[in-house]
Amino acid sequence: MTEEELEKLRESISRTLEGRDYPSVKDKMLTVSSYYRYMSTSIASDEILIDCDRELLSNFEAVYLWLIEQLVYLPAHLKDQVENVFQEAKLCELFAILSSLSDKEIWTINRRRRLNSSMGVFASLFKIRNYSELEESQLVSTTHLVNAKVALTRLSQVTKFSASKFDDDFYAVDGFEEFSSRYNPEIINKARIVALVNLLKSQFHEIEENDDTKLILEKLEEVEKEINKRKPHWGLIFSTVFVIFGFTADLKTLNPEVYTKPLETIDAILYNLHEDGQVEKNISKKLPYSPNGNGINKKSIGLFRREDIEPESEE
Repeated sequence: MTEEELEKLRESISRTLEGRDYPSVKDKMLTVSSYYRYMSTSIASDEILIDCDRELLSNFEAVYLWLIEQLVYLPAHLKDQVENVFQEAKLCELFAILSSLSDKEIWTINRRRRLNSSMGVFASLFKIRNYSELEESQLVSTTHLVNAKVALTRLSQVTKFSASKFDDDFYAVDGFEEFSSRYNPEIINKARIVALVNLLKSQFHEIEENDDTKLILEKLEEVEKEINKRKPHWGLIFSTVFVIFGFTADLKTLNPEVYTKPLETIDAILYNLHEDGQVEKNISKKLPYSPNGNGINKKSIGLFRREDIEPESEE
């Protein structure tokens, strides 16, 4: 890798870990693929411990955590495969040791390995026992380094494939800008919505499992994952919750005793999505009953402006 390419990789990894919204996640995943390929080639031979940029070396576990966070939004087998590769090769532990060694220590170990390699069977006769326990760790043995080199090559391929599952416009907006003066989904209390979604999931888990409940739980998982993204697609969240509401309402007509509470929870989710996103909180009254309330079922509720339900005071 040329010095120019190395500098570009260093800047891309730094931008990714800082959480900037550009470029797309697809491009960031491709950067991580290049990162793992570079780290693999840095373990050059049996004689060399590692020879790589110090900043990229120290960011190894941070890149791993970022990758795992992104893989949550992809098919589960990809995340499982990446975690298995890390665990089998003990990559986080290995790179924690490597990043703890100073440049001088790494140079000394590399020099000793070259010396041992050149002296062959006589190396043990001249071994100097004055180096640290970190240097003696089995995690930095030749065998483990070879395994790590292979594991990093695999990770480069897995992340490259995972990048194809993300759209280039991953952070595309949902078109709420025109309504931002009155309604802005970015101010929605995401923690409250997630809590309600988890409550709804627990309610459906209590119901005897069938094709309907399995489908709803799958959709709720998608909603929760989307909400937890740094830049959620609120249009997708709204549409999915409305579909779940309609589907559950149909189920309630068949079995009111079972589906009444879940339907009320979905109604609470929709209510909070509506209320939290309002920029001017005083334009709506909190789920009032219909103005002409006499003789009307109290379950019949609506949303009205204050001036529609509060008569003007006479002076």
